Amino acid sequence: KENEARALTQRLTSKMISLGVYQIVERAEMKRLLDEQKFQYSGCVDISCAVEIGKMVGVKQIIGGSISKVGKTYSVSSRIVSVETGKILKGATYDYKGEIDELLTTGMKMVAYELIK
Repeated sequence: KENEARALTQRLTSKMISLGVYQIVERAEMKRLLDEQKFQYSGCVDISCAVEIGKMVGVKQIIGGSISKVGKTYSVSSRIVSVETGKILKGATYDYKGEIDELLTTGMKMVAYELIK
């Protein structure tokens, strides 16, 4: 499950980069910057913590979200949050009933398009 979530996250990141609307700081670069500052981010699961991380790495907005499964339906929820105000600027959801493969090939693309609208 963790590998699937990582693959979906990477696909969303790649799609956001290819759309060229936002300049993206990838998770590995953020981790490196946070490690330099000795910031313990392992328990970071909420918006306020994500905003703190955004401030530390010097970004204006941060993308967060979740992937869940209820029964046979996968749900992707993503949002762009202002680091300055902590407010959600845009949100996107994508629900799919079936195999997880569809999220990788279509779902992440649909979420990316929704986030840049």
